Amino acid sequence: MPRVTRDFRGQRAPAGRRNGRPSHISDPRARLLYTFEQPVKCREMYLQTGNRQLPKTIITTGYAEVSYDGATYERAGDLEKGSITLKPGRAVKAVRIVSTCDDNGTPYVTIQPPQVKPAL
Repeated sequence: MPRVTRDFRGQRAPAGRRNGRPSHISDPRARLLYTFEQPVKCREMYLQTGNRQLPKTIITTGYAEVSYDGATYERAGDLEKGSITLKPGRAVKAVRIVSTCDDNGTPYVTIQPPQVKPAL
């Protein structure tokens, strides 16, 4: 499995804040980025928020974007119940989840690592 980095990408932290992470999932900077060291050839990639023990901790509305070069992103589809299955046509360098929800009823979200099914 390729090494994956997860990071919330945002602007410089406002005065008084210790980091540049969004303060809430509705913050327009709330994007979760997975970057692969090498482009990943796969037939399917499953991105999931939340988990079975804490089903409310999903990103309720949002979408996924895919990048084949690590610089430009194209929208791949909307999250459905906090998850999406991508079927990329070629090797993927990065994917990201973009939150568009106002609230999920909890003060946080949980994120699962991507599940990658390699190309046959």
